Amino acid sequence: MASYISPLTAWEWGEYISEGFVIVACAGELVADFGKKRLTEAHRNHVQRFSTVLLVAALSAALICLVRTNELSGNVIGSLGSKAEEADREARTAISDSSTALSQAKDALTEAGKAADSLGKAEDKANKAQTASSNALTLASRARQEADSFEKDITSAKEAAAKAEAKLADRTLSDEQVRSIAAKLRVFAGQPYTVTAYWDSKESLGIANRIYSALLLAKWAYSDEGSKGMMLGGEIGVLVWTHPDAGENTKKAATALIDALNAQGIEATPKLQNPKNPKSDMISVNVGAKR
Repeated sequence: MASYISPLTAWEWGEYISEGFVIVACAGELVADFGKKRLTEAHRNHVQRFSTVLLVAALSAALICLVRTNELSGNVIGSLGSKAEEADREARTAISDSSTALSQAKDALTEAGKAADSLGKAEDKANKAQTASSNALTLASRARQEADSFEKDITSAKEAAAKAEAKLADRTLSDEQVRSIAAKLRVFAGQPYTVTAYWDSKESLGIANRIYSALLLAKWAYSDEGSKGMMLGGEIGVLVWTHPDAGENTKKAATALIDALNAQGIEATPKLQNPKNPKSDMISVNVGAKR
């Protein structure tokens, strides 16, 4: 369509311009006819010839422009007719489609009504399912609480059993624990000591030997006086005896020994000898029963 409009406008302007030249030529003819008093014969003939030539040329150009304008107008009209027919076809198609869409919309409304009914039934079922789920959650919560209670009881029972087992188990010191005790006590190398145990108690004798191993590794000075004595029954744990007037280094060594044993789970407590006993820097380690 645009390919016709621009040329058509140009040819129309050409026709208008040609008509203007026609008017100019006619005016020249009038000047030649009515200018006898002011123009010479030669001038009037010249103007008349020029006007005639201009008139013929302008009429020819106007005719050509008119022919081209008519042709382009016909093309435009034909194009408009084609577009009108196409638009009519599209309109008919749109009407047909709208009819189909209207029919589909009616079907959709019908289906929507059915879906609404189904939705109502589904909501009823969902409400019932939600109620059942809520009841199930309540039961599950109660079951979880009971299970947690049972689990706590089981944990408590296991802890009690572990404590009882620990109380019944023999005291032991691993090689690593022996080395750890020795490392803490090596600063007191040369400290004299004795170790006395219940010789008829395998457990007491066993842990006494491990304590002896740690002190030997710490380079303490062992005295066999402890092996000559006997422990009275009823002593519990490891008793570390020192004289009240013992040297400051001996007291520090005794405290370090007690702390090192307790750190490894071996119950040890300090004890003071009778101050009437002769002053001594000896540390006596009495290994009593565990319980």
